[in-house]
Amino acid sequence: MCGIAGLINLKNIEENFPHDLNSEIKFIDSKLSHRGDEKYNIKYLSNNDFFYHNRLSIIDLNIRSKQPLSDITKKYFITFNGEIYNYKTIREQLIHNGINFKTESDTEVLLNSYIYWGEKFIEKINGMFSFAIYDSVKNKYYIYRDRFGIKPLYYSIIDNQLRFASESQALTFKDKSLNEDSVNAYLLGMFVPGKLSFFKNIFKLLPGNYLKIENQKVSTHEYYNLENELNNNPKKISFEKTDALLKKTINE
Repeated sequence: MCGIAGLINLKNIEENFPHDLNSEIKFIDSKLSHRGDEKYNIKYLSNNDFFYHNRLSIIDLNIRSKQPLSDITKKYFITFNGEIYNYKTIREQLIHNGINFKTESDTEVLLNSYIYWGEKFIEKINGMFSFAIYDSVKNKYYIYRDRFGIKPLYYSIIDNQLRFASESQALTFKDKSLNEDSVNAYLLGMFVPGKLSFFKNIFKLLPGNYLKIENQKVSTHEYYNLENELNNNPKKISFEKTDALLKKTINE
């Protein structure tokens, strides 16, 4: 399951270490610690930004696969929740193209896919996931959610700070105000619609979407839309093709 979170400052921070940062990290962990079986890890990035990870170990149980994870050059970083079904196939492609690995994890495959293919890497990824990547070379952040929203991802932008987490409660360190419209919608239909959450100023990252943080500005992008996919591929999928795709996914 894993728990991920992070804070990205959208303005330059003059303080060496904001006084309430430790308190906020402890608060985040109090809300996400149940999602993993290990003590949380923090990776401090530039400008007092950080990635948080509480790991539920499944693939490559070795300590070398602890997250947040960096590549061999320590220029790229990732915090990842989910599973990449075709990671072995992608790993073979990357090795064939000269990429070296230090772990056996799908996390490192995901990170190296970004490094090698750039923003188009997501087109190659088959799985359920939410993750954030920091590219220190280009000074950019990317925060992704899988195509159908299987893995949760919430974010908020308050006081020139973008926060993200696997659960909305982990983002209520500064404001716990309920969104009454969301509560009413849930009581009427047993779900919270769109990108709303139970809390004010906290939103779901929609399925098939990602956030890009560049030059301390946040933009939202859609990389997958089921309706568009069906319209662009109107042919019916046969049972045989579905069966073959399922077997291919399981084998990968």
